[in-house]
Amino acid sequence: MRQMVIDALQHPFRDPQAIRKLLLGAVFNTLPIVNLLTFGYTLRLLEQVLGGEEELLPEWTGFTDLFMRGLKVFLVASVYMAFPLLLLHVGANLFLFSIAALLSGILEPMAQVNLARTGRISEALALPRVWTEIKLIVGEYLGALAVWYVLFFLIATLLSGTAPLLLWILGSFVGFYLYLFFASLFGRACSQTHIVRYRPS
Repeated sequence: MRQMVIDALQHPFRDPQAIRKLLLGAVFNTLPIVNLLTFGYTLRLLEQVLGGEEELLPEWTGFTDLFMRGLKVFLVASVYMAFPLLLLHVGANLFLFSIAALLSGILEPMAQVNLARTGRISEALALPRVWTEIKLIVGEYLGALAVWYVLFFLIATLLSGTAPLLLWILGSFVGFYLYLFFASLFGRACSQTHIVRYRPS
C-alpha cells in the first residue's frame, strides 16, 4: 500500500509535459460548468491506470468527449450524495445521516471505477456489483479510501480560513491535483495488475 500511495502521489509529475497539463486543468477547474472538463480528464486518467498505462497524463484533446465524461462523473457523484441529503431533508437524525454518508463515501469510488471500465452510468449505479467488487479487493480498497479521505480532509483543513478569492484559486489548483491523485490511487488499487506490483511475494 505504501508504494501504491507514493506512486499515485508522484504520478502527475512523471510526465515531461506535466506543468502544461496541470496548469490547463487547474485553470479549467476555476470555472463553473467548464470544470466538468476536469472531471472528464480524471475519468480518462482512471481508464488509463486501470489499463496499466501509468506513466503519462492524458492529452487535453477531445473536449466534447471530456465534457460528456465529466457530466457522467458528476451525475454518478450526485446520485451517491443524494441519498444522505434526502435523509437529512426528511428529518432523519444525525446518526442515520452519518451512516448513509459513510456508505456513500465507501461505494462511490468503486462506482467511478466501474464508470471508467464500462463508460456506462448504469454500471456505476449497480449497487450489488459495486459492493461485490469492493469485497474482492477489500484490503487494498479500504486502504486507498483511508488515504484519500485523510489527505482530502487534511488539505481542506489547511485551506480553511483562507480569504475567499485566494481559496477559490488555491482550491481549484489543489483540487485538480487531488482529482488526479484519486484516479491514480484507485486505478492502481482496482487494476488487474495491482496484485503483482504491490503485494509482497
